[in-house]
Amino acid sequence: GKGTRDLWVADADGTGAERVLDCTDPCTQMDHPAWSPDGRTLAYTTWDLVDGTNVHARLALLDLATRRMRTILTVKDDRDALAWPRWSPDGRRIVVEMQRWSDTSSNADLTGTAIGVVNVDDATPAWKPITGLPAWATYPDWHPTQDLIVFSTRPWDDLDTGPSNLFTIRPDGSRLTEVTRFAEGESRAVQPTWTPDGRQIIFTKVEGTGFGSPTMATILPDGTGMTSAITSGPMFGTHPRLRPTP
Repeated sequence: GKGTRDLWVADADGTGAERVLDCTDPCTQMDHPAWSPDGRTLAYTTWDLVDGTNVHARLALLDLATRRMRTILTVKDDRDALAWPRWSPDGRRIVVEMQRWSDTSSNADLTGTAIGVVNVDDATPAWKPITGLPAWATYPDWHPTQDLIVFSTRPWDDLDTGPSNLFTIRPDGSRLTEVTRFAEGESRAVQPTWTPDGRQIIFTKVEGTGFGSPTMATILPDGTGMTSAITSGPMFGTHPRLRPTP
């Protein structure tokens, strides 16, 4: 739709681009798509723009074969939005970020973020928080084979100097473990995802203030072995994800 963000799929080489969902009024945005483990379904977030305010934030699924769309979660408070859904290895649960905004206008301030789990197969799926809003948990990613979620603290452009670190946590909220230990004014670790084999975490490492100088790095889940993910020359980059081996 005009002035909206739709969902598209394409071949890895950029050919065969096809719009699979058209965001039409009052929909204003379809975003944060995530493939299910079997590659048959896309999870995504969407919301509407009504009378100049953002409302009805939803988590939805799209069956790629039938093009059937199913909304599985709608927020109860229009100040809330959803972001960054990621599937569990068995394809039955999704971890997703809940964002709390100061109001529903386009000028609202982000006041907190939390992550929680949605059971896709429930008759009425609900968002079950595993962190609180003051923790600023963001950018969750589910381990490819284990019940283990990685996340970072605070969006990388939200806090001028940090700190922002990586943590792992179980889907039931137990075993919260600090992976990085950057202090205020040091590097900020954000946007983590698991490598396809689950052995490392690849993330955006931000230097400086504000948007700073973002580069990409890898680290082991125990906090050791931090290494630049860039093999030649300086390169800025964000939202790193590795392609699974065919």
